[in-house]
Amino acid sequence: MSILKFSVPSDAKICNDIKRKKNDLNFVGNASFYQNLKETLYIRKLKLHKDNMERKVIYKKDGTDWLFGNIELVNT
Repeated sequence: MSILKFSVPSDAKICNDIKRKKNDLNFVGNASFYQNLKETLYIRKLKLHKDNMERKVIYKKDGTDWLFGNIELVNT
């Protein structure tokens, strides 16, 4: 199955998972997908208003669900 047939986590779900309100952050650019034989990842970049540092939120595909993975700082 191609990754194009997957639903993706909404911005509202991401805000809920990282326990932030939509007005506390800005989403940066488009989301990215990475797929190999063992896993599929969905990555969404964002900036929090309080520190203006870019982060990426990572989800892993588990069957038909996306599981929240972690948040990492983006090295720029």
